[in-house]
Amino acid sequence: QGISSSSSSRGMQYTIHQENIAWKSDLEKYHNIQGYPSMCGIDAVCLNESYPQIENILQSGVRNQHFITWNHIAALPDFVKRWGRIEQDIPKGTNLTFRIEAKFPVSSFGGSKSLVLATNSWIGGRNVFLGITYLVMASLCFFTALIFTAKQRLAPREMGSVELLRRYEGHNSAL
Repeated sequence: QGISSSSSSRGMQYTIHQENIAWKSDLEKYHNIQGYPSMCGIDAVCLNESYPQIENILQSGVRNQHFITWNHIAALPDFVKRWGRIEQDIPKGTNLTFRIEAKFPVSSFGGSKSLVLATNSWIGGRNVFLGITYLVMASLCFFTALIFTAKQRLAPREMGSVELLRRYEGHNSAL
């Protein structure tokens, strides 16, 4: 799958940045084996043999950020994978033209592809509900912990003893 590295609108070019699209944890997980790429085609089948239509796949191997992003497991059957970022502001009402090359067929497993433009912020995507919910719940947990800590410091709970347990057991048997 490929989208041209720039899109245009009324003569204005918008660059699509394709670096830093994979999650940091995924980048730490994927590494090319020692001897890559010189051992390709001799001792191993490499990505460039499986996907010859992908530019520079031989050089980057499994460190290719599109490959890493695609291999990130989705929680639901309908999912979105980031392909790139446009870091310039796009005025409201702007018509964009993209040139898309479909390099990975999905019809064999009943899949489909769509182009989604979304706005990201420091708290996540366009829908900030989940991020705000996390912040509110974290704040509630933090303040609850502060209240219990203050209560324990100001009026600590008396430690029990075996004698208190015996007295409690005797009280229950009378009931």
